[in-house]
Amino acid sequence: MRTTDLKTNATFSNVARQMSNIFSPCSARRGAIAIPLLASLALLIITIGLSINSVSYNESQNYGNIADSYKALEYAESGARDALQRIAINYAATTSGGSDCGSLNSGGAAPCYTMDFTSDSAGCLSANNGCARVKITKPATSTCPSATCSLITSEGRVGSFIRKIQVTVTLSTNANYTNMIKDTVWLEI
Repeated sequence: MRTTDLKTNATFSNVARQMSNIFSPCSARRGAIAIPLLASLALLIITIGLSINSVSYNESQNYGNIADSYKALEYAESGARDALQRIAINYAATTSGGSDCGSLNSGGAAPCYTMDFTSDSAGCLSANNGCARVKITKPATSTCPSATCSLITSEGRVGSFIRKIQVTVTLSTNANYTNMIKDTVWLEI
């Protein structure tokens, strides 16, 4: 045999020994870490998925709350605009003789009227599904004498959300335009 044949045989025997090491029982113990590693990775993926789901749910709930709050504000504005139309038709309009306003009253009971915005007609009477309570008064203050001023308080309700708007209406005192709406000041309270 020549020396190159011996080297080749030695190389083949080294490769054979290395191959036997790969498939030996010792290598099976080296792969045992794969199972806990895969289980940990699966747990991490599930945790991330649940976190994303939780955040998405909270965001959708918050959006619903914001939408209901804006809807209550729209109902309050609709009630105030309706009261403005009543004042434009009859400058002396008030809500005397209406039903009790509940939370619109500050300092004694004052009548108001309600506007339902839902199909069930329950409105402000039951679950506050969608309504406005509107009160028109003639305050006697130094800045707004009752003869030339009206005060509209409108409360929009959607579920547990309540938004209130107050509109101060000033009537014209010009002889040519008596009892016409001159100015309005809107304020959310």
